[in-house]
Amino acid sequence: MTIQGTFGRRNARKTAVRAPQRESANERIEVAPLRASGRGRAALLGVVGTFLVLWAIGAGMRAHKAPDTPAQSAAVETSAPARKAPEPCEATMKEYSSLTPGMSLRRAASIIGCAGEEMSRAAIGGQETVMVSWTGNGGFISNMNATFDNDRLVAKAQLGLE
Repeated sequence: MTIQGTFGRRNARKTAVRAPQRESANERIEVAPLRASGRGRAALLGVVGTFLVLWAIGAGMRAHKAPDTPAQSAAVETSAPARKAPEPCEATMKEYSSLTPGMSLRRAASIIGCAGEEMSRAAIGGQETVMVSWTGNGGFISNMNATFDNDRLVAKAQLGLE
């Protein structure tokens, strides 16, 4: 008989566990799956989160890499066409109110006046869900979000629109 310890759990009882014994070579022994403790899960999430943050920082640094030589710098400056600053597109409460369930993303973008910024996209089992966000006209944090399932509006939300 083997005694299983609790290893750091407070007020936990020790339980007796019998070691499995084989009676024949053809008999299967079933083993219960291991479960991560609360601390183990938190540590794993911390490690994964750290890697995601480092990956995002590295991707941002690669995207904004400066040219290595003055010749490359001149080539970059002369080859890039002059771009106009995009027209500011801000959602209003009137535009928000005119979005109706079942409307397509293209129709919603035409009502607001711009395509907005895609925040997330997920496709599972033939259903594609897209969440799009627009900045608002009501100040620093005003915005509007819309969720589309298979290109049909199913949810919308706003904060501080005027």
